[in-house]
Amino acid sequence: MTPQMHAKAASGKTTIAVSAGSLNIGQTVTVTAKALSASGDSAYANMVLTYDAGILEFVSCNATYGGGGGSISVASDSFSVTLKAISAGKASISLSATDGVIYGTEEELDSMAGSSTSVTVKNEAAGSNTGNNSSAGNNGSSGSNGNAGNGSTTTIFGKLVGLGVHQHDVDAERL
Repeated sequence: MTPQMHAKAASGKTTIAVSAGSLNIGQTVTVTAKALSASGDSAYANMVLTYDAGILEFVSCNATYGGGGGSISVASDSFSVTLKAISAGKASISLSATDGVIYGTEEELDSMAGSSTSVTVKNEAAGSNTGNNSSAGNNGSSGSNGNAGNGSTTTIFGKLVGLGVHQHDVDAERL
């Protein structure tokens, strides 16, 4: 009896792209993930996107997905995820894939190379108010106990966000 030999299928790859490499706390970034053959043809695959959940928070996905807590699983040729910056730092984002099949030829891919990128989140609130946030204040007849302003509300808010306090938890007018 002669053993059967099977030709080894081609390798595939993944690509990952972000809409911005740097953003402020409160802003969103769109991550686009794709599965491809080695020659760049679209491939259907089981993809897993992982991200630093301490810095980025899931907002939405344009495909049917599973997962949570820093991991999104999608079976498709491509998908996009929107993530919101919640804490300052450098967030790693990576994509892995298995079970790839090239569209058109139905050729199975024996392996899929992963890909990764990162985004930097600055410790500044999105849409920060850099204007003069002064209030007159009143200390008896002197009237000199006011808040000098000059963006101090934004600075305090940015520090609170960095400590994990979310915008909806803070009344900026009372800062």
